[in-house]
Amino acid sequence: MSRRFHIDQSRAFLWPSIIVMAAVAIYTTGYSIYLSVYDVSLLKRPPYDFVGLSQFIDVLTSTRAQAAVWRSFVYVFGSVTVQLVLGLAIAIYLNREFFGRRLVRALLLIPLVMTPVVVGLVWRLFYDPNAGIINWLLGSTIGISNMDWLGNPSIALGALMFAEIWQWTPFFILICMATLDNMPTDPIEAAMIDGASEWQIFRMITLPILMPTLVIGGLIRAIDGFKVFDLIFVMTRGGPALSTETLNMYAYIEAFNNFNLGKAVAMSFVMTLIVSIGMTWLYSRIARES
Repeated sequence: MSRRFHIDQSRAFLWPSIIVMAAVAIYTTGYSIYLSVYDVSLLKRPPYDFVGLSQFIDVLTSTRAQAAVWRSFVYVFGSVTVQLVLGLAIAIYLNREFFGRRLVRALLLIPLVMTPVVVGLVWRLFYDPNAGIINWLLGSTIGISNMDWLGNPSIALGALMFAEIWQWTPFFILICMATLDNMPTDPIEAAMIDGASEWQIFRMITLPILMPTLVIGGLIRAIDGFKVFDLIFVMTRGGPALSTETLNMYAYIEAFNNFNLGKAVAMSFVMTLIVSIGMTWLYSRIARES
């Protein structure tokens, strides 16, 4: 009886925080819905005109919004795929005892602890067409030194993705190395005795063990990638010629440049719905296959 009372009493202490969190979530969601169905603008005083779903229809039928959604998917899946593959390869290469192993792990944390604003400022300096280190290295090696990485619409999105990859590849390296450190050695030793090659050991033993880690890490990074704003804002602000404008960036422009809060919130809802459906489908499919 006393044990049950203790458990019930412990749960009772959780209720205030649960109620506060639920109230905040309900209020913010409800207010966001209100903004999305009314013509709310920073240039007008209330009461605002009710427009229903017209702002959602505008977002879904707008060619600019569709292009922004497409860029968001390209940015996320391109950068996350490279992060995952590169992180896995480096983790396997580093999965051995060598002098300075702990130092290498500590150095891998440096990009992760940097804020996206700092990363954006650093890489904007690297990409500077006149004084950037990227052009200096290319000019010293292959004779190309006049690339405007962030001013050329054809390569600006790729340049942003490279900065994202640089910052977050260590995330996959560290989680893969942690999984490899705890991986049982008996199956690998048995496979080696049976004459299995390194590729067969990786494909049949190592990769299946790493798969849950890669799936969870990939989903976390994909969700974070769809939310990215600060890196793009610092480096290009959606330019040049909208070539790096994701839906988050477009929503910011609508809200704080065009002062159309209602349409910006509608964009956020559309993006949230797309990401939720896509991530749920992807996770269920990968989990089923695993």
